[in-house]
Amino acid sequence: MVKVKNYLIIGLLLVSAYLVLPFFSVIFSSLLITYLILPSYNWLNNLIRNRSISSLLATIFYVSLFTSLFYLFTRMILFSFAQLQSLFDTNIMIINNILSGLSTKLFIETNPSNIVSFTETIFLNAPKTGLDIILLTFMVFFLLRDSPKLKRIIYKFLSKKNSLKLNYFIDRAHYILNNVLLEYFFAGLMMGLIIFVSLSLLNINHALELSTVALITNIFPVISGWLVTILLSIYYYINNNFFNSGMLFIISIILIFINYYFNRIFSDEKGINPLILVLGLFSGVLSMGIFGFVAGPILAGLIQAGYETIYN
Repeated sequence: MVKVKNYLIIGLLLVSAYLVLPFFSVIFSSLLITYLILPSYNWLNNLIRNRSISSLLATIFYVSLFTSLFYLFTRMILFSFAQLQSLFDTNIMIINNILSGLSTKLFIETNPSNIVSFTETIFLNAPKTGLDIILLTFMVFFLLRDSPKLKRIIYKFLSKKNSLKLNYFIDRAHYILNNVLLEYFFAGLMMGLIIFVSLSLLNINHALELSTVALITNIFPVISGWLVTILLSIYYYINNNFFNSGMLFIISIILIFINYYFNRIFSDEKGINPLILVLGLFSGVLSMGIFGFVAGPILAGLIQAGYETIYN
């Protein structure tokens, strides 16, 4: 009887996963935001002693914060791409003028800027984006408020043995997610922010692009974001700009200490496997685009936790 019930639960989960697949990004984002703001919600709940009000305040604040940060980041990326596109179009026009003066057969037609079409796509998808934000807000609210009740409902369908396995999976997933988010993403964001502010103060061009490269390199287990500032320091030293070279070298030392601090916290074998992290990163980006940059490593960590739960 227990096996039949487990098969029914697995079948129901598969059917549910197929039905909610179009809303995967919103559901995954709501689960991730709920996980991130759970400590703040617990603090508010102890202070106010009302689950609904605590969930409402935490949801409004953090969803507004994440939405604003995403909007500002998208604006910076679009502005950066627009500058690069303008520079590219200018160079293509110069090449066209040179080649057209030599031979009309060598004339190359310039393509229209992709920035306009991309911005038009964003505005056409604005109603869907608004509905996604509403769905995200409601899901975070109910997950924060009713997560203990959902846990009790799930445990009613499981035997004692499977309940122990689920507890082990939750503990391992919690540890691995902390490992992924803190050691790789949070440290990468901190390094990227420090590099962006430092390069902007030093009036170094392409500060946003270089800080983004530092963030991406910090996610890989072997590479780290301070390599960007080290290479820039060497570049300015070769070009006799000793002030920028010295300041970038000092910034590199600070970033090395930050990287060492996070590696010391999570430098045990209980964290995510580096190979699984890299596979999750590449498969996530290839299958889900820029959203997979975050979702891929997290899902890979959950898969590792599930594998360890089954074969423990």
